[in-house]
Amino acid sequence: MMKSLRAVLTLISLNCILAVSAFSIKGKITDSQNTPEAYATVRIFSQADTVHAAALGVTDDDGAFSLPVKSAGEYNVIISSVGKKTIDAKANVTAAAPVADLGTMTMLDNAAELGEVDVVATKPLVVKEIDRIGYDVQADEDSKTSTVQDVLRKVPMVTVDADGTIKVKGSTNFKIYKDGRPNNAFTNNAKDIFAAIPASMIKKIEVITDPGAKEDAEGVGAILNIVTNQETTMNGLMGNASLNWSTRSSSPMPNIWLTGNVGKLALSAYGGYHHQDYNEGKNSSNSSNTYINTGNTLRNESSSKGKGNMGFWGIEGSYDIDSLNLITLEFGGFYYDAKNKSESFNEMVDPAGDLIYSYRTRSFTPKTRYLDFNGNVNYQHSTRRKGEVITLSYQVSHNNNKDISESEYYDLINFPAPYSGINANSNLNFLENTGQLDWTRPFGEHHKMSVGAKVVARRNSSEATNEYVGAGTDKTDFDHNTTIGAGYLDYRYSVGKFSARAGLRYEYSRLSAKFKDGSNPDFGSSLNDWVPNASMMYNINDASTLKFAYATRINRPGISFLNPAHTLSPSSDSYGNPDLESVHYNTLSLNYSLIKQKFNIDATLSYDFANNTITSLTTVDGNDFSTSTFDNVGRSRTVELSLFGQWSVTPKTNLMLNGSVAYNHLRIPGVSNGRWGTNVFFRASQQLPWKFRIEGFCFYDRGRLESVYTFNANTIRSLFHGFSLQRTFLKEDRLTAKVQVMNPFAFHGVGMRSVTNRGDYYGWSENSFSQARGVRFSVSYRFGSVKAGVKKATASIVNDDLQGGNSAPSSAQGQSQMQ
Repeated sequence: MMKSLRAVLTLISLNCILAVSAFSIKGKITDSQNTPEAYATVRIFSQADTVHAAALGVTDDDGAFSLPVKSAGEYNVIISSVGKKTIDAKANVTAAAPVADLGTMTMLDNAAELGEVDVVATKPLVVKEIDRIGYDVQADEDSKTSTVQDVLRKVPMVTVDADGTIKVKGSTNFKIYKDGRPNNAFTNNAKDIFAAIPASMIKKIEVITDPGAKEDAEGVGAILNIVTNQETTMNGLMGNASLNWSTRSSSPMPNIWLTGNVGKLALSAYGGYHHQDYNEGKNSSNSSNTYINTGNTLRNESSSKGKGNMGFWGIEGSYDIDSLNLITLEFGGFYYDAKNKSESFNEMVDPAGDLIYSYRTRSFTPKTRYLDFNGNVNYQHSTRRKGEVITLSYQVSHNNNKDISESEYYDLINFPAPYSGINANSNLNFLENTGQLDWTRPFGEHHKMSVGAKVVARRNSSEATNEYVGAGTDKTDFDHNTTIGAGYLDYRYSVGKFSARAGLRYEYSRLSAKFKDGSNPDFGSSLNDWVPNASMMYNINDASTLKFAYATRINRPGISFLNPAHTLSPSSDSYGNPDLESVHYNTLSLNYSLIKQKFNIDATLSYDFANNTITSLTTVDGNDFSTSTFDNVGRSRTVELSLFGQWSVTPKTNLMLNGSVAYNHLRIPGVSNGRWGTNVFFRASQQLPWKFRIEGFCFYDRGRLESVYTFNANTIRSLFHGFSLQRTFLKEDRLTAKVQVMNPFAFHGVGMRSVTNRGDYYGWSENSFSQARGVRFSVSYRFGSVKAGVKKATASIVNDDLQGGNSAPSSAQGQSQMQ
């Protein structure tokens, strides 16, 4: 195995060497004291293309550099280093003189930066653009041994609950892109994947706060864009291998990421694996609900555990046909296979506490399998006009979810149902094909226009069998198809300190459903949506900006909301509504951003409103049996203040605060509810001698309204905290090791509590995570010596539309819904 690996790496290295161009530019850099300037950044640009670097590298220990270029011609050589004035040199490479030697060049001190004291540069972690906030993962020292889930806790407007649930602007209804393209595996399974992916393979994480007309109108809140690498044209191979092990798991989690260039071809690959045992997947919950009409109380105590295997993988590639044409491709997937067990006790008592009925449930899921595959191909053509780009994209996404479960009711006392168990078998399939055309063109110095069109064909199928032991069997064979056509116009203007953007998007969608077994009537609907947006940004000075934005987003109802088939339990019945419409969400926001050398602040005040939200409607009969469905009768209002702050107290001491406070008011006919919610993440880190670094953090989410009936009422048990110690080893700090203690003071576990008042009944529920405490060990090794990265097309496909959608089952529950 090792001999084969060495042979492969040797072959790749030989190919890289053979691919080196015959043309090159070299030189040597010294400072004002004639000392070699090591690790200065060298960027080489062709005079015909001042945007994309023809070559990129750093000087060696002797201050020297030698970088290959593709062809003869005139080049600009830009050399920069912290605390030094930038060098801008010219180089001419010809067939007669294929090596341009710039000789020895001196970098002078930048007095404006250095003054009379030594300055240790701190790269800002947050970068601001007109429509997004970017968190620089590579500037965060903790990223070397952290997971993406760890880093997300630090990203403005993003929160990660103790159980790993990710929220953007307080909502779980958002879309995830990878390198500017939607990634279904990430979106549907973010909780599991981001807990495994190493942050070292991520360049930055962007929160697209105000998606424009160019992005899809679908989705409630912001878009989370995971950017993995950057565009270069250097040859070589590099990668990162990491291993994480926790006391909460019996096996380590290996991950690997590789990237390399050979001439015009660039490739990247990544993958990871995680095995979860029963000890890691333990959860428990308790609930109590009292019915108003009768005064009866229904109590539930349950526990669950699960084990399984999870893996993810991906491969990306780009090929420069020539300087104006680029092809990119990406394929990836996610796999989850698990078994779950649960036990529960249910009882109904009257106001005097006398038993009405009780029963126990034993459930076993011998098979829960989820398989996701997605891929895309993009062709990008740049014209001779600077900034004009035409992109043609195709994307395919497929997932399959198969569940087999067995539930047995026993210890029955006055059991309220005619059956003694439910055996269920379901198979869900989802296939989506998307084609898109985008054209972007600048007009003059200050104007840029983008237009585009997209067609989506989405196909869902569901086959399910439910055997009610002793009372018969029902089967459903159901198809749900959606066709979407969309067009957009996006205009951007920029002059001096002022920039603006405005856009309009139209989307038509046709939804149709067919019960092939005839168990329910077929249904369908057509939706037409116009979606405007606009924003303005003013740079008050070089450090601070002020932005105002208006955005509209829509959510189309997913299959779980539309399907009229009934789902029964001993105490409830639920079904969908095929007449649901798209939900229109509107957002007004005001943002202030200040980015300084030692500190930066980003604050956003926003107001979100919608008048036709999809709401669950529940009624309870005289026997305390509840019936639920959905309708567009909700009204939502939210005012929120989000704040991010980072302060480098000293060159080795850093503090960070990320949080928000919000008031949310929801209303449906006859019921209204309003509540304040807040969350806060705090981190303190200290660089120690001998390359040690210590960090402490804590996160608390008081919660907010989950629905018009239910709100979070979290206590101190919801406080998530931890401490870590990290050290780097080897030359260039290639090896990093970290030990992290999670929730050392959570002696009773970590839990979350919610309170419900539906009018017909009220009550509470609490979920506990018994394995919240633990120790995690991480080790990461970076190999290779260059930063070859796969190029990205400037435009790509974005699908982001469903409310009530399909995802892989969570680690503990193994539950899923179909889009």
